[in-house]
Amino acid sequence: MADELLNQSATALGELIGTRQVSPVEVTERLLEYAHAENDVINAYVSFRDDAAMAEAKRAEQEISAGEYRGPLHGVPMALKHDGPKIPPGPCSGITIPIRNASAPAAELSGTVATSVTALPVTSAGNGDPAHR
Repeated sequence: MADELLNQSATALGELIGTRQVSPVEVTERLLEYAHAENDVINAYVSFRDDAAMAEAKRAEQEISAGEYRGPLHGVPMALKHDGPKIPPGPCSGITIPIRNASAPAAELSGTVATSVTALPVTSAGNGDPAHR
């Protein structure tokens, strides 16, 4: 089921985790393994939070088991976007980038497991920048 987990939407993973069909620990481990293995090619992550993410996943698993389910993203691993100072282009392996992101408090409240930090440019979303027209 490990590879199937990587093809699920956040909503589907939330349902699987919330109904205890899969563990947040299992999903987080698999996602981190995949992200580390592929990052040399995709260069999407500037920092990984392996230890912190695994601790968050274990805490989510304990809370869910105790009936303290926070909602559909509880235990779901995902990367948060870095909103701090500009990060130089190119591989950034080994650099730890702190999470400075407006969504970090919401992620913490929802029980989301923050696995890594990505620094995809805002313009990658096509925010009206003339270069994306």
